[in-house]
Amino acid sequence: MMSKIDEHTTADAAGKGQPRFGSYIGLFFVVAILGILSFALLHDDSGIGHAYAGLKPGMTPTEVAAVLGVPRSETRTGPSLVQTWRMPDGIIFKVRFQDGKLIAKERRAEVSPAP
Repeated sequence: MMSKIDEHTTADAAGKGQPRFGSYIGLFFVVAILGILSFALLHDDSGIGHAYAGLKPGMTPTEVAAVLGVPRSETRTGPSLVQTWRMPDGIIFKVRFQDGKLIAKERRAEVSPAP
């Protein structure tokens, strides 16, 4: 006949090789979090720069404003219109329209004056 101590030792030894169900859930969450973090670090979606790349010839000023937002300034000369956006990171976008259609776009870094 087994003693009480031997019964506990036998029961513990039988369950040692199998992980608990909770460890699988924890492993799943760790893998999911690592996947999300790696996607966030490796995915290059630079926001407004990505939107700028989507500007295509023939777009109207309204369509461009829907992508980039309200322009900071506009200059109109006859049928030609130039709209300018200044982004917080120092990038300047200039978009030129002829007869209401996008014909050229320019992206440049703002040059700060020398002290």
